[in-house]
Amino acid sequence: MHFFDYIKSRKNKDILTDDSLKEYDDTSPKYPNQILNGIHAKKFYRCDSALFDQMFDEIRNNPNCSYKTYLNDLIKQEKDYIPERVSAMLKITSDVYSHSNDIIDNFASEKEVLSSRIANFLGVPTVYNKKIRFRDSAGILSVDFLKSDEKILDVDDDINMIESELDVDRPGLFDNMNLEQTMARLNSVLFYYEKMYNFDHQQILKDILTQYFVKTYVLDDRDFGYHNVGVTCDKNNCIQVLPMFDYEMTFSNSNNNNIYEDFRYATCLDYTNILENINLKFKELIKPDNLKKLTKDLNSQFVHNAKVLLKSKQQDFDKYLDISKYMLTQNEKF
Repeated sequence: MHFFDYIKSRKNKDILTDDSLKEYDDTSPKYPNQILNGIHAKKFYRCDSALFDQMFDEIRNNPNCSYKTYLNDLIKQEKDYIPERVSAMLKITSDVYSHSNDIIDNFASEKEVLSSRIANFLGVPTVYNKKIRFRDSAGILSVDFLKSDEKILDVDDDINMIESELDVDRPGLFDNMNLEQTMARLNSVLFYYEKMYNFDHQQILKDILTQYFVKTYVLDDRDFGYHNVGVTCDKNNCIQVLPMFDYEMTFSNSNNNNIYEDFRYATCLDYTNILENINLKFKELIKPDNLKKLTKDLNSQFVHNAKVLLKSKQQDFDKYLDISKYMLTQNEKF
């Protein structure tokens, strides 16, 4: 059975109609009516806000909520405020025109959702991903996090600009996974930013490295790179790190967790039962109580990995980062 024959055979409450998503017209400066660059097709829509009731409720009522949207400030100030429609990005993870039988690709939506929930429980700023089906496609929706007075600064481009004057070889940020070199490069661009922007240098470093550790050592993401790291700048020239996003590569190479171990045994010839098992497992994992337990387990593994890494590298991170201590404090929320 082809993957899309399989998913069409299941009842799905998240099938969206054209009324749920409205396209922006060509005059919108922030949301052009066009497909965005990337491996998967992405586009912004005006979405029915009811699709995100659960997320808005948590932002409104949970002081530890880490979901980031452009509406957070308004929602916290005006408890009853929710617009009829919100700006959200639709990311297509699979469609009927794809001939891929890659199980990992086919379940990118589930991994996007689960990883965003784990990041939230760990207290790391993140987008909120919602699994949906739209027309003949499977994908995720996430409310835009960029406020109207903010813009994104490309950290990697700025590093390359600085280093081009030094005539040095310039791999992408985090490409070589050499933390000592990466920290030196981050410091160089932050010293450059200090001439123009307002921010806490050490906090920015900590936020970026927290994302690196969580994605790499908790979520087992093989795609943590410069294209997923950046900072925003507002009208007051204050900058902060982008929330985490782009989770389709999580749980891809893991040897120390069994969240998606079924992927390794799936074949493109006969995997209907495996798909059903993964779907049932996902539905169980995403339940709040189970997710809290899973996150605690992953957090413990993360702290262990972080300590081993810091010790093995024999590098002094204490002056700007105690990542293990930071992550341990997140357990107080459970």
